[in-house]
Amino acid sequence: MTTHPQPAPADRTAPPLPDPVARFFAAVAAEAPDAVAAAFGSTGVVRDEGESLDLAGAPAISGWVRDHLLAASVRLEPRGVVAGDGGATTVEVEVSGDFPGSPGRSVMRFVLDGPLVGELRIEALR
Repeated sequence: MTTHPQPAPADRTAPPLPDPVARFFAAVAAEAPDAVAAAFGSTGVVRDEGESLDLAGAPAISGWVRDHLLAASVRLEPRGVVAGDGGATTVEVEVSGDFPGSPGRSVMRFVLDGPLVGELRIEALR
């Protein structure tokens, strides 16, 4: 049985992570760029507003994981989950690693496309 990261235990009222979102966090934790990209559909998009990045497709998403997440030893810890409307799930995340301002908090909004992530929009919390 595969286990996926879930919100911190203190947030007992949060809904569980949808499987595509859980696969994304598990792949990031496993430092597996191709597995992160596989959580997205072939037209999957990542929009990282803090880095002014707008990426589409598996090669670009894998490269983003390698160049931005792995290079800075980024760790993502889900802290709260809100199931939204229209197939969206918003996750508040603690972000830590080897970068200025670590640790910090971000909001990751996942729009699902069936069993995959169609879009991920990342916004830093101030």
